[in-house]
Amino acid sequence: MRSGVFLAVALSVSVACGAVEAKTISKAGLTPAEAAAWLKREGFETKVVKAESGGFYIDSTYDNGGRFQFFLLDCKQERCLSGQFFTVYTPEVKLTLEAANTWNTSNRFVKAHVFSDDGPMVTYDVTLAPGATYASLTDSLEIWLEAAERFDKLLGEPEPTPSPRP
Repeated sequence: MRSGVFLAVALSVSVACGAVEAKTISKAGLTPAEAAAWLKREGFETKVVKAESGGFYIDSTYDNGGRFQFFLLDCKQERCLSGQFFTVYTPEVKLTLEAANTWNTSNRFVKAHVFSDDGPMVTYDVTLAPGATYASLTDSLEIWLEAAERFDKLLGEPEPTPSPRP
């Protein structure tokens, strides 16, 4: 009897969790508040910021104290069809063009950028709608976090700059 009750409870928890994970993002995309709420559910501190360009991004923090942003792109009436994970490092952190090219060749989704006047930057673009789910967005977050950790190691684990590139 106990195993039957356990199986029923496990099945109902599995179905309930699956329903939450498979929740489809609106065909119109995510709002800044929805994006912030999703990141908060994933365990991150969040702050919705209106960029100088008029768009929105979510300012957040890694476990190690470094910061990243999630920019909302392709927006209409505050619903956005795509997003970009984004971290820029201080100008003191150096990354050669050769190292960035090697990184970009070796890493399919998350790309490094080198600028002469700013520190290196790493980005990852994601599609939010139509058809994306919160589970697929969380998978994208995991890809971002794993790649960001590898990128920090490539750079000697510097601290990202606290201000995003507009």
